[in-house]
This record gives sequence, structure tokens and C-alpha cells, in this order.
Amino acid sequence: MDESLPTTDAQAPGEQTRLRILDAAERLFAERTYDRTSVRDITEAAGANQAAVNYHFGGKDLLYRAVFDRLLAQLREQRIAKIAGAMREGDPTLESLLRAFATAFLEPLIDGADGMRRVVQLMSREMVAPHLPAEVFIKELADPVLRAMLEAMGRVRSGASEGAARLCVLSMVGQLVQLVRMRQMLMDVEQAVVPVSDVGVLVDHVVRFSVAGFEACLGGGESS
Repeated sequence: MDESLPTTDAQAPGEQTRLRILDAAERLFAERTYDRTSVRDITEAAGANQAAVNYHFGGKDLLYRAVFDRLLAQLREQRIAKIAGAMREGDPTLESLLRAFATAFLEPLIDGADGMRRVVQLMSREMVAPHLPAEVFIKELADPVLRAMLEAMGRVRSGASEGAARLCVLSMVGQLVQLVRMRQMLMDVEQAVVPVSDVGVLVDHVVRFSVAGFEACLGGGESS
């Protein structure tokens, strides 16, 4: 065996260290923001030395990018899987497709475990004080999910303009993003007029609103 090549057993501790750093960075960036989190904070929380951040990630900036790469991949795969699942149903409709998409978007972020709540924190902080180029979110999340939605839309509304369908999907995403961002503020308002903690109620509202808008904008397309 070539002694210069590390074995699987030799790689395992290094990969474990890398994952501990990634997990600690995700939690601390969400709790404290990027600017208020130091490499020392991360490595102390991960039980690693500071040199490990440079070794595994190339520095704090690239570690932050790695945190988002992992989170965006999770969201992308979950949303695309939900869209594909809706299209495998016996007779998919515009409503069933939009319901699957809205559920995929809202459910993990509102009803999810601590990890998904950190996603909301991280996304919100990044929107307020960006440290990554917008292209990262477009390439890793928005574009792949939009392509999956447009392909599905072509099946449930054949003949509809792709440009109109694209605008409709982006409008729906705008609703969903705003609901996630405003949820905590609405919950803090005394006698809030909408039960923002109930994902089912939010999904029903978004779907009813969006189906009507899609139907009006897509015009002559035929349902499959």
C-alpha cells in the first residue's frame, strides 16, 4: 500500500473534526451573527484548535460559505423532492403542486427542529448584513427549485407562458419568504389576527391566494 495515501480510518477523525467545526459555526453564526463570532469561539465550541479552521475550510469567510452550502443543499433537496412527490400523484393539479411547494417551504422552517430554526436565523441575518454574494443563493437554491417548479407547471398547465409561470412562482416565493420573516413579529402582536404558528392554516391561505392569482395570470393554459 502507498504510505502517502491516508487510509479510511485515518481520514475519519479529520472528517469528524470538520463536521464539529461546521456544526459549531452554524450554531454560533445563527446565535451571534458572523461579525460577533470569532474563530476562537467556534473552535472552542467544537473542541478543536484554531489551525483546524484554516486546514479544513481556508478561514472564517470560507467556513461561513460552507455553512450556507450545507444548509442550501438541504433546503434544495427537500423542496425538489416535495415537488417531485406531488407530480407522482395519480392526477396532479395546480392546487396540489402549489400545496406541496408551500408545505415544503414553510413546514421545516416553522415546525422544524432547532437545526431548521437556525436556518431562519441565518437567512434573516444574512439578509440584513450580507456576507455572501447573492449569486450563491440563486445558484444553490433559487434556480434549481425554480426549474423544478417550472417543469412541473408545464405538466399541470400545459400551454401556459413560461414567462408568466416564472413570475407567478416568484410572487408565491415572495409571500412565503415574508411569512417566515414576519412570523415572530406577528406572534408578538397582542391578539394576532392570524394563527401564524399553524403551518396548515398558512399553507391553506397561500395556496388559495396563489391558485387564484396563477389562474388569472396563466390564462389559456390547460390543466393536465
